[in-house]
Amino acid sequence: MLSYSLTKLNICSKYSILIVLSITAILYSCNSQLNKLPETTNSFTIAKADSVIKGSLVTEQKRIAYDNTKYYHYLLNQEVKVTQGGASGKLLNGKYEVFDKQMSILKSGSLKDGLKIGEWKDWHTNGSLKRRVQYKRGVEHGHYFEYNSQGRLRIIGKFKNGLKHGIAKELDVDGKVISYIIYKNGFIVPNKSSKKEIITKKERPKEREKRENNPKKST
Repeated sequence: MLSYSLTKLNICSKYSILIVLSITAILYSCNSQLNKLPETTNSFTIAKADSVIKGSLVTEQKRIAYDNTKYYHYLLNQEVKVTQGGASGKLLNGKYEVFDKQMSILKSGSLKDGLKIGEWKDWHTNGSLKRRVQYKRGVEHGHYFEYNSQGRLRIIGKFKNGLKHGIAKELDVDGKVISYIIYKNGFIVPNKSSKKEIITKKERPKEREKRENNPKKST
């Protein structure tokens, strides 16, 4: 009888320990969730006279240290506003799209804390791609691509902290480089782009220089 009682007591003790551990785990989980509240995102759609805007925003805003040099996108009175150095509404977060009245895409990209991030795209009204550019915390940073109305790549360049930097190339309809401009921190490098430089596989710059310095005599 005593042995049976001890066995029963041991079983009860084990169950008690399991229950205590389970409760502890639940309380810890709840406490962790309270310390790190999940962001609640609300989507919105705004129909205007000539366009439709779709976006999302965080309902519980965190404290933002605004940068006076950057432009913030926010929602105020059912209008998307853009203000330099701050915002007076709910900041946009997540995917952002603009359509025309026929719901053809015109613009798409992403925002974080009201600032543009990642790749943004623009389209011509005929539906072909117009422009692609990379953003980093609200400023252009990385490669950009511009397309003509037929969707053919026309310009390739690069931004560095919001300024054009490096070589910008112009392409013909066959994708060959026909001219270039060299930028340094937003300024055109002198004596490098005063006139178009035509570069082809048949004639490289050194060959062109040799030909120009030694023109053939006319017969």
